[in-house]
Amino acid sequence: MDLIGQYLSWQMRRDIPVRRKLNLAKRFAGWPYRAVRTHYGPVLENAGNDRTYLKSIAGTLGDFIPGVLASKKVDFTFLDIGANTGIFSLLAARLPNCHKVVAFEPNPSVFARLQRSAELNEATITAFCLALSSTGQTAAVFHTYEGHSGCGTLEAVGDGSGEIHVATADARFLDSLSEQIVTPVVCKIDVEGHERHVLEALFASKLAGSVSDIIIECAQEHHSSGLEDIFLDLEARGFEYASRGDSPTYHDRHYTRALQTGGAQ
Repeated sequence: MDLIGQYLSWQMRRDIPVRRKLNLAKRFAGWPYRAVRTHYGPVLENAGNDRTYLKSIAGTLGDFIPGVLASKKVDFTFLDIGANTGIFSLLAARLPNCHKVVAFEPNPSVFARLQRSAELNEATITAFCLALSSTGQTAAVFHTYEGHSGCGTLEAVGDGSGEIHVATADARFLDSLSEQIVTPVVCKIDVEGHERHVLEALFASKLAGSVSDIIIECAQEHHSSGLEDIFLDLEARGFEYASRGDSPTYHDRHYTRALQTGGAQ
């Protein structure tokens, strides 16, 4: 790691407020360092001034998802849908009880950074450059946002700065992975408004009965009709609300359920 990367890594790992770390990360956003060790521990490849990257290295994504993952005391598979550059996949791959990490990231340029960051951390992550959906299509328009890769979405929400075509997969693709999966499955969903389609694909697949935990990003701006129908659907499938992050408008929710013997539900 070069000197700038080493200096930033030292700052990101110090016991100082995460907002101060974020300001430092922004200050060095245009500098040509290769990679940095993040607040969370894993190393990420330099992604310049991308907001999701800066939040990942500084720790302002919060400790909620890392805490849920670390709380799992049984062997599990982590299914990361909307992985971006993979900070949570990398964290899961470090946990002794996490036997497999499967990540989906549809944006090819972001996916390439995910792969390189996995290599930098010598992490075993089964990653697919695909968008999980229930639309039945094999390709779709993906809306990208300059300087904020985490806002990319299949949904036409807000004012995207660009469009690309990405490959998509549905329940049948998840079926092809089912024999490789250790039960239970902990699923993180961060898809900027496409949650209903992801959940439809997930619950139509052979993995449906093996999912014990769902961590879902909830941003009201992506759901003009509200999020209540998603929550009610999860409850109808036997999930119970467990906890949530602390932001009132942009937060993650954790739902959990007990699985029957053998993972069938």
